[in-house]
Amino acid sequence: MLLRTAAFFLALIPLTLYHGAVAVLASKRGLHRVADRAGQRWAQTLLDIANVDVEVSGYENVPHETGLVIVSNHVSNLDSLVQFTTLKTLSMRFMAKTELYKIPIFRTVLKSMNMVRVDRQAGPAGVAELRSRLTILFNNGHSLAVYPEGTRSRAGEVLPFKKGPFVTARSGNAPVLPLTMYGADKSWKPGDWRIRPGTVSVVIHPPLHVDKDADDPIEDLRVRTQTVIENTYRELDARFGN
Repeated sequence: MLLRTAAFFLALIPLTLYHGAVAVLASKRGLHRVADRAGQRWAQTLLDIANVDVEVSGYENVPHETGLVIVSNHVSNLDSLVQFTTLKTLSMRFMAKTELYKIPIFRTVLKSMNMVRVDRQAGPAGVAELRSRLTILFNNGHSLAVYPEGTRSRAGEVLPFKKGPFVTARSGNAPVLPLTMYGADKSWKPGDWRIRPGTVSVVIHPPLHVDKDADDPIEDLRVRTQTVIENTYRELDARFGN
């Protein structure tokens, strides 16, 4: 386990530099699919080094349309790697905390790939900037991946979803694609630096759309999304949990 963990972190920087450089150059030339593939290869190589396998069901539920809001539960730092390798047909971008933009390598890659910076302390000006970035993202044919719990769950359960992603879906007229993630925390637990081999299960659910006839369309979409993810997570935990 210690050798695997050391190999993962030793490989992280050079892999990020190489694939990040490819993504930056491709994005500046408008070659977004090349940038996407660079991110996917980066994620898959790190998962291979970590000896983490991914099992996916529900590929048939991935729509060909762009401008999706991809919503999943969040249990581990491996989650974004898993999503990159799972949703290869989508040009996917993530919401990134403003703290990540302080890291030189990541800052350049995040900006060039149109990742969406979130500054929770920015106030109204930050909201306006966020909306502008989302408009650019959807206009460029990207989909947005969001973790509506706001943080990684450390209790082995799905935390309450915040409304923000569903406000985004409604304002952008974008379907929500729910994903249930299970098992990544067994390979890389929150608060732990050690990485263990394992298998991550991903269930891709059918897209959900805003019901404009609902009394509260945003809350209705939030509840429907959380329900399908939470119920599936419990089913997976009953099957694979120890």
